[in-house]
Amino acid sequence: MAIEYGSTPGSNQFVAAAMNPAVWALLADIQDTFQFCVNLNPAATGSTATTIGQVKWNDAMASAGEAASISATDPTMSSVTCTIGRYALRRDVTDLYSLAGPPSGATIADFAARMADAASRARTAAVTGLFTSVSNSVGTGGSALVANDFYNAMFQLTESRVPTPWVCLLSPAQLVDLQGALRSEGGPTQYVPATQEMLLGAGPGLAGTFEGVQIWSSDQVTNDGTDATGCMWGMGAFGFQESPVASIASIPSVMAQSVPAASPILVEFERSAASATTSVIGSYYFGVVEIEDARAVAITTSKD
Repeated sequence: MAIEYGSTPGSNQFVAAAMNPAVWALLADIQDTFQFCVNLNPAATGSTATTIGQVKWNDAMASAGEAASISATDPTMSSVTCTIGRYALRRDVTDLYSLAGPPSGATIADFAARMADAASRARTAAVTGLFTSVSNSVGTGGSALVANDFYNAMFQLTESRVPTPWVCLLSPAQLVDLQGALRSEGGPTQYVPATQEMLLGAGPGLAGTFEGVQIWSSDQVTNDGTDATGCMWGMGAFGFQESPVASIASIPSVMAQSVPAASPILVEFERSAASATTSVIGSYYFGVVEIEDARAVAITTSKD
């Protein structure tokens, strides 16, 4: 009889299922918000906290008579503090997994390389976590985001004298609500979806523009179970600090990947012979801060 795939002994020559050589990366939101924040450029200061001084130069000269003595006027001064902390992720890979050598699947090198994506998600979550502390807010809790909410955010930034360009970051559900609300807008005020050319220059997450405001989306936008809080802001509303890790990577006992001198991300390998496991550990040291509250407007609407 003929040797057939599904019969004995032919079936003994095949595995039940073979791995495809390709590795398919499942959907993941790697939107990075640091491009819309001010880099506060820390140096080694002897502290993980850095105070940023603020001065408001809004005093006008007043009319003064000839030879008149005038009194001193102090500008309004304040400060904010940015504190750097460690964010980390660990992956454990057994020797058996590595020895099996699957033709498809993530390798130790893949686990290490993807630490950069994990860092992007961490810092996006840190920035969106600041949205709920913004004083100015538009939108209606429990209700879908509508065009008026978007316009009201713009009006508030205009009244606060926030210079353009402005950016708006929304949750996926908020974005869908806004896109639905703007379907009827036309002419010079119409919603412009992101083109491939725009995405090449801006990266993932850009959804389009409306009234000159770039609209982005991220699943890292916080929600309290009922409402999501997005935000529209101008540059200077939020800031960040990162600490380079080159000094750690140079420690003799550290088993790290090659780390560029200015890199803020450290990827280490930790070996456990007892459990026959190699750990891939990514560490990232950064902090975020709301620099100027008036430069931002929170947008709070239904999360669904």
